[in-house]
Amino acid sequence: MKIAIIDLCDTLYRSNTTFDFLHFYFKENERYIKLRKLKGLILYKILNKILFKLFNVDLTKILFTKLLKGIPVKNIDEEIENFYSKFLTKRKIEETHKIANIYKEKGYHIILLSASYDFIVHKVAKEIGVNEYIATSLERRGEFYTGEIKEDILKTKHKKFIDKGLNYKELVVITDNETDINLTKLASFSYIIINEKNKRFWLKNKPFKYDFIEVQK
Repeated sequence: MKIAIIDLCDTLYRSNTTFDFLHFYFKENERYIKLRKLKGLILYKILNKILFKLFNVDLTKILFTKLLKGIPVKNIDEEIENFYSKFLTKRKIEETHKIANIYKEKGYHIILLSASYDFIVHKVAKEIGVNEYIATSLERRGEFYTGEIKEDILKTKHKKFIDKGLNYKELVVITDNETDINLTKLASFSYIIINEKNKRFWLKNKPFKYDFIEVQK
């Protein structure tokens, strides 16, 4: 089997899809507006950075996800359709979609691997026609979201892939994400989507075989 793993945010689309969706859905919600103000405070930014670096805790993602508490799954399913068609498609990165299509035509098993919410990744996977996806899962109780994250895979994407136990002879990785460095170490070849924000990191941590694709954010 030949496999191509593709990241989502800032790789296929110029978007942090989790937070862009939350803004799309909650932009007039009072709790959301207050959280946005909190997120902008310097002391909060420092605290969030420390928690993430030392304990792999993304406080911002945890707090914002709580906005989903009590919302019916069907409501989110309906809104993700609007988010994709009205927002995400306008931020498509053509270069990476072309590369993905090349590997699809070559018969590679395509995996969309992202730490974004599962309902977002599921929608994109369906629209672009990949074989499977792996994403951050949200907790549900019946037909409602609880506002809790069941499993955030941001720091464990490579482990989630390894745990699938797939027998492959070639692995291609397409990503911009610095947390995917362990995935690139498994890859036969990597396409690294670089911009001003991540260029220094990837120049310092070049994969074994790679191609840099520079795009404007």
